[in-house]
Amino acid sequence: MSDQAELNFGFSKPSDLLKKIRRDSKKLDREASPDNIFNFVITAYHLLDDWIRRNKDPDIHRGAKQDITEKQGRKNEINVFNICRDLSIGSKHFVLDKKSKEKKVITNIKIYEAGFGNSRFGKVPFGGTEPMVELDAEGVVYDIHSLRKEIMDFCGELFRKYKIP
Repeated sequence: MSDQAELNFGFSKPSDLLKKIRRDSKKLDREASPDNIFNFVITAYHLLDDWIRRNKDPDIHRGAKQDITEKQGRKNEINVFNICRDLSIGSKHFVLDKKSKEKKVITNIKIYEAGFGNSRFGKVPFGGTEPMVELDAEGVVYDIHSLRKEIMDFCGELFRKYKIP
């Protein structure tokens, strides 16, 4: 048994992590709690960066790796991959290293309770609230749910387009 197989809790290929991120996405859709955001962004970032982009497996199409690298490296464009990277690294580490600080695109995070009329349509009953998180990435504001949707769309597109195992 390889070292990887012993340390991955049954996740052995990118599609296993895609299934996990789908479960995490559903939980985040139900509630934007810190635990659900943490699980989603860390899984998403590592699925894209480690399990696909840096994967040495010849079955992982070079085009998928290139799509991720291009999305990550675009200048003058804030994209969900870089936001996801910031949230993942910022959540996992107590202090950001110099390299992470230099790459950081998130300039502000706003956490609040959104009430009826200010929340997602059909998600909050009259008089109720739901936790909401807004991310300011150099002047472009994302709420956590639109970020979640964009990440899921990007992952789904990669897996379909390149038939990633």
